[in-house]
Amino acid sequence: MAAGFLDNLVTSLGGAQQGPDPNRLEGLLECARSGMSPEELQSKTRSMRARLKRALGDREASVGPMREELHPSLGAIIERNLAACAELIELLEDLSPACYEAYEQAAREFLHTSQQLAEWSSPLCPGCGSTGSEAKCPGCGVDRLIPDLEEASHDFEEGLISPEVAAVHGVYTEVMAGKADLTALTQTLQDVEFGFLEAQAVVESDPAQEPLQQQLAAALEAIDRLHAGIETRRAHELNAGWAQLFQAAVAIQALVS
Repeated sequence: MAAGFLDNLVTSLGGAQQGPDPNRLEGLLECARSGMSPEELQSKTRSMRARLKRALGDREASVGPMREELHPSLGAIIERNLAACAELIELLEDLSPACYEAYEQAAREFLHTSQQLAEWSSPLCPGCGSTGSEAKCPGCGVDRLIPDLEEASHDFEEGLISPEVAAVHGVYTEVMAGKADLTALTQTLQDVEFGFLEAQAVVESDPAQEPLQQQLAAALEAIDRLHAGIETRRAHELNAGWAQLFQAAVAIQALVS
């Protein structure tokens, strides 16, 4: 999650190596203060501004559709990070001595919140937002999950699904809301998986049932993905697995009705 979301910005933009590096946020300020030629400084600030604009666009596209669904503490860090990035872009329009202090503060805020976001790759309680070494949140008693910042929330069209798949959705929703344990999702998946395996065995030798065979295979693949999400506690895998299962279940219901 964090690697794709941050694009290694902490290492590529933060800190200097051997002397001031104008390709890094703090190094660029050091170069400006040390008397870099106006022409070279303008070139470096233009390049840095373009990089930050791309980073801001990528981040807003990644988290924009999800902002209302993120845990408030995580959402607050993202908002601070985006605001600091936007301020840096504005300051780099004309990096004059009068704005050096504001630039330094914005750079520190941006790098600090970027580091905080990188640390959110650790499991987080979907209920209270706590982190820790324990797999389960001591306060809520549910499994901590690695947050999903890679995808927008899935919006589904209405469609008929079996009661068993509807039960999976109910438990999945509770798990993502911090109201149920991953063990409950495993148990609920078992009945659905057995049913799909039995149906697959019945139709696998009938060429006329190829559309149903394909959807059953997609459903079982989705269940495998949900199991992987349960094993790794990655919310991204759970979200993607449910999305695929829902789509396959709707198609299956239409084919057998």
